[in-house]
Amino acid sequence: MVLEGQWHAAGAAASTKAKLHIIDKVHYSLELETGKVLSGTLSSLHIGDRLGNIARKITLEDASVFTTKENDAIDTLCKHNSKINTFIHTLESKLKWALMALVFSIFTMFAFFTWGVPWGSKYIAHALAEESNQIIAQHTLDFLDKILFKKTHRDNQSIF
Repeated sequence: MVLEGQWHAAGAAASTKAKLHIIDKVHYSLELETGKVLSGTLSSLHIGDRLGNIARKITLEDASVFTTKENDAIDTLCKHNSKINTFIHTLESKLKWALMALVFSIFTMFAFFTWGVPWGSKYIAHALAEESNQIIAQHTLDFLDKILFKKTHRDNQSIF
């Protein structure tokens, strides 16, 4: 199996075209465009999680990085890849799952503010001593008077 991509030296922003050769599913050989060859065992590589179709990062032992957009080939290579990562990729890559997650998130927020906050407030209010409730109420009113509300001016005329 051969993967094409870019190689970045450790700590450098510049990249070089490279080909990652998988040898007997145990070893690898990374051939740089410059002719330099890096090699080692696949178990020593750190393969980043798949995130949609974004280029996958593979970190070598020397902290250099190989990036490739051949995600399906890497997934085939890494059958040991975690099931959670596969589940997240499925959610991210399918529009219906993304929309369902959006609807679920909106419903969760609605339920939290509609039922969760009132329930929690009631629970906390009943757990506090009466003196605490009075102090909180007084300070809240003082705060609102100082920060939010404006003093009203009434004419001497009656409303009625």
